Amino acid sequence: MSQTTSFETVSDTSAPTTSQPTKVAPTLKLDILRIIRLCQQQHGLRHGDYQRYRSFCSRRLRRIRKSLELTYGNQKKFQKPIITDELVAKDSRYLLLPLICSERAWAYAMQLKSEANTEPRKKFHLLNRLRKAVKHAEQLETLCNQQKTCDARTKLEVQAYTAVMNGHLKFEMQSWADALQFYIRAQAIYDNLKTGVRSEDDKQMIDQRIDEITTNARFCQYKSGDKKSCQNNSYKIKI
Repeated sequence: MSQTTSFETVSDTSAPTTSQPTKVAPTLKLDILRIIRLCQQQHGLRHGDYQRYRSFCSRRLRRIRKSLELTYGNQKKFQKPIITDELVAKDSRYLLLPLICSERAWAYAMQLKSEANTEPRKKFHLLNRLRKAVKHAEQLETLCNQQKTCDARTKLEVQAYTAVMNGHLKFEMQSWADALQFYIRAQAIYDNLKTGVRSEDDKQMIDQRIDEITTNARFCQYKSGDKKSCQNNSYKIKI
């Protein structure tokens, strides 16, 4: 007579259980104003050379794409890569792509503006470049808002940057009232950012940005003929 033997698995409750620490995602931070200011001053805009700055933006885009191994399809088929919030969560350098693209389009628009006096047809090309700059800026803002780890200061900076680009577009379209509202919004955000800055260099950088915005806003206010527009708005502008 055969006898069956049953094997029971007994868990060792005496063994110590080690709990793995929860990984905390690092805070995503992008100093937008500092990045663009340093690039502009070191690569042509100190002397108003927009073509040189545009060429620099193109070279930097190629370097970033190469380091990220970002491909555009193959030789037979072009396929534009899509930057998703998952990619940004893995590598924050993806945020630099829409930022530098926006800067390149804006620089090209400013280059065309200086040439539009002799060639009026370039005015249409100028507006298209500014629309593209706004599109890239809005893409950057969307990507930052989708990231839960993105700090509040970065989100404010990208909102101000997008407002400035929209203001530039409306300015060249001679939509003075709309441009004024975008400039007012941008200045209010930069004023808010300035209160939390300790470095004197950063304060000076923000002051320079506000001065540029104020100059354009004054012109828009003059052209629109509405001197009370700033007082009726929730944002205040220093005139």
